Amino acid sequence: MVSVIVPIFNAERYLSRTLDSVLAQSYTDWECILVDDGSTDSSAAVAQRYADADPRFRCVSQPNGGVAKARNTGLDLAAGEFTAFLDSDDLWLPGKLETSVNELIQGDVDLLFTEAYSFRTETPPADPSRLPRLGAGVGTYRGPEGIALFLLRNPVPTLTVVAKTEAVRRTGGFKGRLAEDYRLWLEMLYNGCTLRGTGEPTALYRVREGSLSSNDRFEAREVLSMLKELCERFPHVVDYKPAARKWVRRYLKAAFRKGNEGFVGEQIGYWGIGTPAIGRILAVGERMPAWLYKLVLKQALK
Repeated sequence: MVSVIVPIFNAERYLSRTLDSVLAQSYTDWECILVDDGSTDSSAAVAQRYADADPRFRCVSQPNGGVAKARNTGLDLAAGEFTAFLDSDDLWLPGKLETSVNELIQGDVDLLFTEAYSFRTETPPADPSRLPRLGAGVGTYRGPEGIALFLLRNPVPTLTVVAKTEAVRRTGGFKGRLAEDYRLWLEMLYNGCTLRGTGEPTALYRVREGSLSSNDRFEAREVLSMLKELCERFPHVVDYKPAARKWVRRYLKAAFRKGNEGFVGEQIGYWGIGTPAIGRILAVGERMPAWLYKLVLKQALK
């Protein structure tokens, strides 16, 4: 059985379509745990209607604690051998679970993820094949080589994941406020799990302007702090700084565009980005004119 975990927060506008996509699955041996994370709209009532109509849906409510806590609540309740994650505004294609479970079993891996389409409209087209793809990773990831590839970028669309429940629990579940999914995938790799990605799209990711992940100005700080913590906890696994440098540079460019120059300068020094001469210049820090400091940062991030 697959335990599908759906964290919900003020999703009344989209939730029915999301749950209908679960009902439409060709693979029918599932339970769907609906975790209402302190919604102030009618999301809980929508979820309850599905639970009343089909016993495979289970509802639970909790005070607002964020998506990581909501997913962990669902994980604690999961009865399935496998666990899948679906956000309350995203959609699955009808063969998603069947395809993923078969791949997971045949490939003898701990976590399987796939490609996904993205869309910005109220409803996706009937034929999504022309929609843009998220660019998920393809291949098998394990050991130091897998970790090094993951340090370049997060290749996993969470809405496509089906994983062995015990493997996720053994790793400790989701942690943090941002990038909680990326942290979990890295921790699974650090703890010896095997992850596999396929190029077949099985889901539809809804792009919403103003969402937390799209514009939180502290995302770079939290993600890089998480990355630093994990890499320093497992220094024997991979020489993480060179592996992560290209990925870190992209995050720092985003932080620079948002005016976070102090944070960017601090991180450039830690990760060894730019030339040694730039590092020495940045060490001057506050004694440097603001315009010059900004110019040096821009040069380092080229």
